[in-house]
Amino acid sequence: MSSKAQIETIPCKICGDKSSGIHYGVITCEGCKGFFRRSQQNNAAYSCPRNKNCQIDGTNRNRCQHCRLQKCLTLGMSRDAVKFGRMSKKQRDTLYMEILRQQKEQGKTNEAEATYIPSPPATTKPAFPYEPQYPLPDTSAEIPPKMIKPPNNGLSNGLAYAMITEGEILQITFDITEAYQKTTKYTISDIQSLWSEYHTEMTAQKYRSMARVDFWKFCADQITGCIQMVVEFAKNIPGFMDLCQNDQIILLKTGCFENLLVRMSREINPNTNAVLFDGKFASIDFFSILGLNDLVSSMYDLGRSVCLLKLTEQELALFCAVVLVSADRPGLREPMAVEKLQEKIIQALRYQVSQTHPAEPSFLAKILMKMPNLRSVAARHMEELAALKMQSPSLPEFPPLYKELFMPPEPVQNTLGGEHTLHPHHHMLA
Repeated sequence: MSSKAQIETIPCKICGDKSSGIHYGVITCEGCKGFFRRSQQNNAAYSCPRNKNCQIDGTNRNRCQHCRLQKCLTLGMSRDAVKFGRMSKKQRDTLYMEILRQQKEQGKTNEAEATYIPSPPATTKPAFPYEPQYPLPDTSAEIPPKMIKPPNNGLSNGLAYAMITEGEILQITFDITEAYQKTTKYTISDIQSLWSEYHTEMTAQKYRSMARVDFWKFCADQITGCIQMVVEFAKNIPGFMDLCQNDQIILLKTGCFENLLVRMSREINPNTNAVLFDGKFASIDFFSILGLNDLVSSMYDLGRSVCLLKLTEQELALFCAVVLVSADRPGLREPMAVEKLQEKIIQALRYQVSQTHPAEPSFLAKILMKMPNLRSVAARHMEELAALKMQSPSLPEFPPLYKELFMPPEPVQNTLGGEHTLHPHHHMLA
């Protein structure tokens, strides 16, 4: 099969239609190629009539030019992009792995895909500006897969360690990064376009005029959408759905807020100590009505400290997965299975860090050392919420998903509707 024919097995990255090759640096169909060319020739300034989150697929790609162009830019389309024949080795590796994935899905692949050994990728850029980057196998060598026995990282007892191939590490990284990027509240371009957008004193006063419990409920409403994204992210962590249902629920209930804190780090401006909230940046003082200055400050400080690590999108994605899949959570029925999965993810993170910080062997430890702080802040959030409930027995109705995860049981109710329910007798991730 020719290179062009292989590429065309991959659907258009923008709309999912049949692709015709690599155009402006991304595999696209003829329609999206032409759309991007016209947008660049005309220096078009499109606007979105909705909320800047329109779904772009083969049937509705023409409905919103703004969101279509943002998707093109986010996925890497550029006027300066080179043709396939001049791609860097890393780009060719990335493309080859994508071809293998498509062929595997179509039942056209064989064991040969496991024989590729990764080559050190080029220096990866940090999460600002964010770029999707997948350090993938070197197609120039066909060597039996190297087996890796992970060293003890201090997070587990060593009993669940499994041998793991470099190819498996690369596939885990690819899948988790893809799942993460599909479940973030803001795209890269969204965050960049909002750098100068701050809540005015007038809008801040509107929030401050709310009763404390009402503003907390408003914050809970904002968080609930992010919780749903964490649930979707978990569904697509390789191996998570193979864990027993009880353990899936435990991991989500105990690790969700910690995951939100990690995700918040990409939405912080470390220079102004402001965070995106309800579409604009807000300072710590903005949340003073909550009466939780210590909690809010600790959330900001932790988010800023993660932000200053300048993690790549892959590193953030893998760290989110490590935080979520923690084998020491109370109540797990099969902790060894959870530990085995977590260890694979840690190995993927270790490999990624070894490529981006080869001269800093302690960088992985810097990342993992954030975990105790994440747990401490998450526990403080639960304590403050319990105190709020005691002080205000007649609380307004909080979002069901937020209540299910964070509110003290009275007793535990598993009454969530929809696809994100945490009811123990209904598989929440089915």
